[in-house]
Amino acid sequence: MIPWLRAGHLLGLILWGGGLLALTALLRARDRAGEDAQGPTSTVAGRLYRRVCGPGAFLALFSGIGLLHLQQPLLKQPWLHAKLTLVAGLFVVDHLTLRAIKRPGARATRVAHALT
Repeated sequence: MIPWLRAGHLLGLILWGGGLLALTALLRARDRAGEDAQGPTSTVAGRLYRRVCGPGAFLALFSGIGLLHLQQPLLKQPWLHAKLTLVAGLFVVDHLTLRAIKRPGARATRVAHALT
């Protein structure tokens, strides 16, 4: 069971992180073109978020919870606390990217640009 959870966790992280990187590049291209929130690039960005980033985050989060449930001694490891801090940062980037999809020109868009 643990190898399957690890594989799911890794796959979720790849989908989530890769999707966010692709989204920030797509949003930067949208803003350079001067497109609004109803343009085709925003539609593609919304689909990418819903079909790749969202499921990837869900898979990474819940497979990670499953791994922690099965391997509770890991909760005492200092590296895990650092990793969870990075995951919290990834959730912040996720939220800012979602806001940038919905509102072009918002402060979140500028933050998303700084990440690419």
